[in-house]
Amino acid sequence: MKQDNLSLEEFNVLYGESFCVKPFIEICNDTANNVLLCCNSEIVVSSAEKQNQSHKDIFFNHRTFGEIREKALSGAPINACTKCISFESITGTSMRLESSNQVRSNNPELFNSIVQKGTVQLKTLDIKFGNKCNMGCVMCSASSSSIISQERHDYEIPALLKDIWLTPDTVLIDFDDHELEQLKSVAGNIRRFKTTGGEPMLLPGFKSWLEFLVESDYSKNIQVVVVTNGTVNSIPILPLMGQFKKFIMVLSIDAVDELTEYIRYPVKFPKLMNNHITIHDAIVDNENYIQTISLEISTVMHVLNVHKIIDIFKYAEEHLPHINANGIEVVLASSPSGMEPGLIDADTFAQFKLSVEQYNGKFINTVKDVFAMLESQYNELNNNIESKQLKLTQLRDMTKYWKHSRRLDVHDYVTTYTNTILQLN
Repeated sequence: MKQDNLSLEEFNVLYGESFCVKPFIEICNDTANNVLLCCNSEIVVSSAEKQNQSHKDIFFNHRTFGEIREKALSGAPINACTKCISFESITGTSMRLESSNQVRSNNPELFNSIVQKGTVQLKTLDIKFGNKCNMGCVMCSASSSSIISQERHDYEIPALLKDIWLTPDTVLIDFDDHELEQLKSVAGNIRRFKTTGGEPMLLPGFKSWLEFLVESDYSKNIQVVVVTNGTVNSIPILPLMGQFKKFIMVLSIDAVDELTEYIRYPVKFPKLMNNHITIHDAIVDNENYIQTISLEISTVMHVLNVHKIIDIFKYAEEHLPHINANGIEVVLASSPSGMEPGLIDADTFAQFKLSVEQYNGKFINTVKDVFAMLESQYNELNNNIESKQLKLTQLRDMTKYWKHSRRLDVHDYVTTYTNTILQLN
């Protein structure tokens, strides 16, 4: 029987401020093959330390994972989990809370066994197959975009950004066949698989992995979540998607007009929109696909697109009606520093608040939650003017860099702000 979700305060009272199910059920990697607890955690086992050990070996036998689990159960702080702690202080929720609530509700036997006995079961893989990507999104990094990586090699990074913008040794990072073979050893036990990128639809390892899961008959027990930029024709792999217990294709959408050209350089929105509608209609028009495959939207809200966020909800209502009322997730940019949406000026904040109050569509609950998160960060930044000014200076240097490297001027794309954008000269 499903249990009601607990608030952050209720959860912490019962299980502690450090407890999270993820170290007990999940393992994650980044494109450099470092091992993480989840996509929100810091690196817990470096690629150098990992060497030839498989994800299975690391998850079950590595001392660091054991130590983290002990801390999760005892209430001791976990150094790798600062991002969730930060989100909780700003928004009142986090991936830690949401994931733990989900397992507690959907699989109470496993959840109670973890809490009471420290049970370890590898149920979830969050795997990146490389950084190859055809976009260089302003809130992304070189480790997740080959375009950004190449850019960082071609154009010198301003001094103020060197600590927040890393330049990998190699432009293109691939997930090799050996790593793929190692994953196969745990495939029979997993129930959820997630991948981002790079762009998964451009990465051969991703398709090979799906094919293996289908051929091995594991797919019928697995939910897949794929975060894609939506530029690549995914129609050819719909038959593969349809073989899984559930296949969720998450479209990354951060604007629905020409602003997309700046944020998700170098895409053109009309072509992107056509791809969105094509895949949506292909799913909806097929009785088999509609039962298994669903579309969702993931939006990163940052200082350059706050004023356009409501338009994304309206766009989904008009063009992608298959997306349900809980099918849009908006996360506040926390990196790189200088992209935080709370950096907007007072006039823009007031305009956004008004647009929220005027919105009455099917995503109204999500919209209200988004505003609450933004308001909290906005107030926090305005209570620390020194930090805010540093971040605005970083934003200025970023927009200058893109003007030089991409020949795109922020003032041509973001025209509704007052103080924040006008000072980016």
